[in-house]
Amino acid sequence: LILLLTGIFADFIAHYGMNETWVGEPLSPPSAQFWFGTDSVGRDVFSRVVYGARISVIVGLTGAVLSTIVSTIIGVSSGYFGGKFDLIMQRTVDTMMCIPTLILLMVFSSIIGAGLWTVIGILGVFYGIPGSRIIRSAVIAIKENAYVSSAVAIGSSPSRLIFKHILPNIVPIL
Repeated sequence: LILLLTGIFADFIAHYGMNETWVGEPLSPPSAQFWFGTDSVGRDVFSRVVYGARISVIVGLTGAVLSTIVSTIIGVSSGYFGGKFDLIMQRTVDTMMCIPTLILLMVFSSIIGAGLWTVIGILGVFYGIPGSRIIRSAVIAIKENAYVSSAVAIGSSPSRLIFKHILPNIVPIL
């Protein structure tokens, strides 16, 4: 929460700009003017930490939201439809989980290109894939409940079953 608030109010908390340099004062120790001192170029380290919190919060929160969305999509579709689709999806998930994540991140970022949104997308997708197994198991357990069987018996469509009966019951797991 502190990092989130620091990132949001970085313009008000930081005394200087993120890349603002002070000629003649490189590597100065912490003081009243520069709370964390300055770096080798003469930039205020405290201001750089505060502005860095903004980027860290953006990457962390957006990556976590994307990871949750990917986990939910893969897990619900795999658990609900089952059969060969489930088998293929789970073998793909197993394959992705066997390869070290750092190597996958480096390969895909070199293919797609560098950038903040590329990092967020890759982190969200590759950390969402293992989480889909938990969602899948919850969906399989919920499918066996009597109220889902009743909804199927009265002719509910698959989309209604997913959005009205299954997703609301896996929200606590997310």
